[in-house]
Amino acid sequence: MGNEQAKVTCSTCQGSGSVEEQAGVAGFVGGALLGGLILGPPGALVGGGLGSQTTVRKICNSCGGSGKKEKKSSTSAKRDWSSFGGRQMTMYHGTSARNAQAIAADGFIPSTGGMLGSGVYLSADRNKAACYGDTIIEVEVRLGKTKKITSQSDSMRTSWSSAGYDSAWVPANCGMVSSGRTETCVADPDRIRVRHVG
Repeated sequence: MGNEQAKVTCSTCQGSGSVEEQAGVAGFVGGALLGGLILGPPGALVGGGLGSQTTVRKICNSCGGSGKKEKKSSTSAKRDWSSFGGRQMTMYHGTSARNAQAIAADGFIPSTGGMLGSGVYLSADRNKAACYGDTIIEVEVRLGKTKKITSQSDSMRTSWSSAGYDSAWVPANCGMVSSGRTETCVADPDRIRVRHVG
């Protein structure tokens, strides 16, 4: 009775893991209440028995039934920074002192949205980074394949990562932002190595 788990292969994502069946007690109680209201005590017994046999949907713990496996957690093995290709640059990220401490310990967590979509936002302009917090993190980043974005109407402004790019770059004074300062968004935080916090 209750939740049962079995090791299976998910038909959606083909990943192996446990699939949870949420049946048993909840079905029994629901069936008993409904049967009891309609038919009295005998109906409660019949309804409880039928309710406990109710077929429920199974949800894969790996993909949740979506077919897409969850992104790696911060505890997953990180790729060696030196194994990434592309141009290497020193950049800056502004944040609070508390967030900077967490980033130095555990690495960056990509934002889920922003002007250039999801990723880690950096700038080659230290003054631009300072607009986002009183603590500046200096990093080395391996940019990989970079998409240049110069307009808010660019069709790849937020979708560059799904098109095979590793980073997106807004050049200084291109008219994209009112400050005129450059900005870069990096999809994979493993491409970023913290050099200094302060």
